[in-house]
Order: sequence, then C-alpha cells, then structure tokens
Amino acid sequence: MHTTLRSLIYTGFALLAAGCSGDFDFNSNGTTGDSSKTGSVKYDLYYCKSISTSSADGMTVKSGIYGAHRESLAEATEIINLDGSGLIDSCAVDSAGNLYWTDRAAHGVFRSDPDGKQVRQIVSGLTIPLGLAIDETNKRIYWSDWIQNTTPKSGKIGYSDLDGKNPKTIITGLTSGGKLTIADGKLYVSDLFGGNILQSNLEGEGLKKIADANQPGQAAYDAQHNRLIWTDIADDKIRSTDLDTLSTSDVIVFADEFANPRALAIDPATRRMYFIKPVENTGLGPNPSSQLHSADLDGTHITMYRNLQNSLNAVQTLMTVK
Repeated sequence: MHTTLRSLIYTGFALLAAGCSGDFDFNSNGTTGDSSKTGSVKYDLYYCKSISTSSADGMTVKSGIYGAHRESLAEATEIINLDGSGLIDSCAVDSAGNLYWTDRAAHGVFRSDPDGKQVRQIVSGLTIPLGLAIDETNKRIYWSDWIQNTTPKSGKIGYSDLDGKNPKTIITGLTSGGKLTIADGKLYVSDLFGGNILQSNLEGEGLKKIADANQPGQAAYDAQHNRLIWTDIADDKIRSTDLDTLSTSDVIVFADEFANPRALAIDPATRRMYFIKPVENTGLGPNPSSQLHSADLDGTHITMYRNLQNSLNAVQTLMTVK
C-alpha cells in the first residue's frame, strides 16, 4: 500500500543544482545569480513545479519554473508559467542560462532563453518524458521517456543537440526511465519503477546497475567523494553510492512515512545539498506543505526554509547554477 500510493499520486520533487549534478549542470566557481559573474545565468537556485488535481470542474494544472538567490531563498521569481497547459517533470539550464524542461502534456522537451521568452519545442513524439540532463562538453540534451502504451510498459533514453537536432535513442528496455544525471563523463539513470540506479557511458554503452533502490528519484554527483547521492521516494531516504566500491549507505532516513524525498542537488559554493520533502503528508492527495531543506553532505545540520513562495507544492526539480 505504501509503495502503490506513491506510484499513483502525481506530486513530486526534483532538485537541480548547477555545476554539480541532478538534472542540471553547474558553474564550477559557485557564483551567485549576478549576471556580471555568470553570464546570462541569473539565479542560484531554480525549481520547476507541476501539480495536477481533479475536481468537479475537471483537471486543474499548475506548472512553472522559478528562480531564487542563495541570500533570499524565500523570494522566488516566476520565469515560466504553464498553468493549465503543461505538466513539467524535469528542468535544466545550460551555461548560457537557457532553460529546458520536459512537458508530459505536450509529449516533448522545450527550451527558452534565460528570461523565459522565445519558447519553442525542440523534441517531440515522446510519451511521458520524465528526466532531463545537459552534457555541456558535447552540447547535448538528454531525456528519458516512459512509454505506457506497451505491454509491459517500458522506458527509453535519447539525446539531441541543444537545439533539438540530430536526435538519437541510445537506451531501451528500461522499466520506466526516470531522472538523469551526467557527471564525469558518465550517464546515471534513476529508473523510477525499475528499482535501479544505472550507469553507462554517454552513448548508452556499458549499461549496468550500480545500486538497488525502491523508487529512485533525483540524484546528484558529489565530486569531492566520487559518489552519487540520490533520493529513494518509497523508502523515505536519501542514500549515497560510492562509485569506486559501489557500496551504498544511508545519508538521511526520514522518520515520517510518505516523506517522499524527490528533489536533490548539491550546491558547489556551500558544499551542502538541497532537498525537498513535505512538512506533513498522509500520502493522500497533494502534499500540503512541501518545503526546501539543506544539509551537510553527510546528512547532518539540516535546515528547513519556511514560508517559501508557492509553498513548493509538487516541486519536480530544484537546481543551483554555475
């Protein structure tokens, strides 16, 4: 019952922190959103939210992408508003500040300039795009797709140029696909309903399981310790896998059932991780108060940021920038 409810409720979390991991690429210098320091990248922390609820009037959808600065995390600025027209699962930003996001309602991947303008769809024909990651070295955008019209349901991963040209499918046969992370020349896949953390090269070759999971969510690369830190939604944990030994250990074990930690990113400036979880959640319906937290990379010294704009309901992705 515990796991089944998590599988059916469409609320979620995912965090993007630039320069480190998650579904996002980060600035190595850890600078803030000052455009004089980071080019066109304007914010330190980005998040995308998407919530879909049913009522007597039908389905209500609220989606958007927001940006904030480290010194004022409670004051987020809306960059993209897709209320009523889109369902975002992942978002990312490139080194020029351009925004990318998946839209399951439009079955594809979109791109805008740093101000959320010049919006265009760059990938189409997907079923349920769940994950997104940018490879700055090769100037590619990677995506995962959950294909529900097959028996059994399956997932695949592909990539294209940053403008959507030259698309290529590189991995098939996943259970669902899920969040993607690119780090140190490797692709990491959190196969949401497959119960695996997978690793391959950037062409999808040499695919192998590196960790067992229940319902893995977003992952982030800890370069200092050469490990992948990742959320397990159904197990109410944040865990880490040593990429040298492939040993996995718990970083944070949440006491509350339905903690649903999905969003995760590492801030390269502060060497702390951000994550999002509900303050209270019975597992029945949308999270009443999903809040941003930070912690040391060993899971200690947890800080919760209260009164955040939009309550961070159903945040899919959080990210800090380069």
